Order: sequence, then structure tokens, then C-alpha cells
Amino acid sequence: MPGWQDEYMASQAISVGDRWFPSKSAATKEFQRILRSYDIGTAVTAPRDEQLLLDLVQMHTDPLRKIGSGIERFEVRVNPQHRRNRSLFIVRSDGTEDDFGYTKLIQGQTISQRVTAALRHEVRDQIEKFRTAEFAKPGPRACPIEDTQITHPGDCHVDHEDPGFRELVQRFVDQHEGWGVFELYSLPAGEEIGQRLKSRELASQWHAFHAREARLRIVSVKANLSTLRKGTRLPG
Repeated sequence: MPGWQDEYMASQAISVGDRWFPSKSAATKEFQRILRSYDIGTAVTAPRDEQLLLDLVQMHTDPLRKIGSGIERFEVRVNPQHRRNRSLFIVRSDGTEDDFGYTKLIQGQTISQRVTAALRHEVRDQIEKFRTAEFAKPGPRACPIEDTQITHPGDCHVDHEDPGFRELVQRFVDQHEGWGVFELYSLPAGEEIGQRLKSRELASQWHAFHAREARLRIVSVKANLSTLRKGTRLPG
């Protein structure tokens, strides 16, 4: 009889970074849309598209190798094996290039990636409350990474300063005997897309842990994209 992990792997909702999709098919269609939105030989330029691609790179089994010296840009090119199709390519800051297949990454999400995404979803209200509180304060807000002014909530990203979000997640998981205890469930159809912890007691413990341990800050969207290109993530 299949366990909950098998049912979970077959569940519909999946995440790429902060974005949730109702199914793997829906995620695949979004990447296909990106491929169709740019001319052959041109770079992906829309910040939302670039963010999604950078987040997907982080799901690679060896993201640091894929990122290399740093990602300069993504380009849409003709697929060298199937000339009628389009492919994404990574162009690095040192001039080297690599193809970038999104399908396997979407299909092969690990349990740890899914649990991490669900834990991020669980504390989304904390993140948004912090953002709102920051922009309710008088005076300008400066990005601590780029030293630029942030004037609108939509122009910023909430970053987990040291310790980062992944480190917080790992600490919490270690306190609860590993990834296998985190059973998840999909939200009902018609509600927001995503996964949450099935045990609301465990969820409550995570909420309290995050509220106590997380050190949040506002950074610019540009700063977040810049750190992703270099192989790190601001995962707020």
C-alpha cells in the first residue's frame, strides 16, 4: 500500500520559489509561455519571468555547478536536437553557456523541496505583516544590499537575514526527527493554491519558531535577482 509520500508526490500543487501552480502541467505551461514570449536569440528580460527561471535553477540537483561563475542572462534559442522546438540557455558571467531543461526539474521535486515550500506558505502571513509594517513607518526605506531607495511594497522582497530561510527550516526539521514526519495536504479547490502541514499542532510550532527566530528585512527586487544570479537565494 502506498504511503503518504507516494500520494504527496502525485498531488497536484507544486511550487517554484514563491510561486505555486495547481499542477505540474500548469507549471510546465508557464515555462512554455516564457519560451514563446521572446524571439529566438533574445534574452529573457521581464523580472517576473527571470525570477521564476532563477528559482527553478535553485531546484537543480547541483545548482552551484549550473550557476557557475554567475548567471548573466537566460536566452531563448532553437533546440539543437529538435530544430522545430525552443530551448532555454544559461549564459554565465564568464561567457560559458549551458542548456537549461525545465521539465525534469518540475517533474522531480524532492520531499525536502516540497516541505520547504509548504513551510514557506505557512508563514506567508508573517511575511506580509512585516512588509506592511515596514511601509507604514515614516520616511524612505533603503535596500541594505544595494543602498537604493524602495518606495513601494511591490518593488521589494522580504529577505531572511542570517540565518536564512533554508537554515531555519533545517533547524526545525532536525528538531522533529527529519522530513518524513511532515505530512502535507493540498488546499481545497477554489481556495489559494498551495500545500500546508496536515498537523496543525506542528504548524503552530513552526509559526512560533519562525516568529521567534527569523530576522526579516526589506530588499529590492533587483537585489534579490542579483543574488540569485550568483548562486544564493534571498528566500523570504
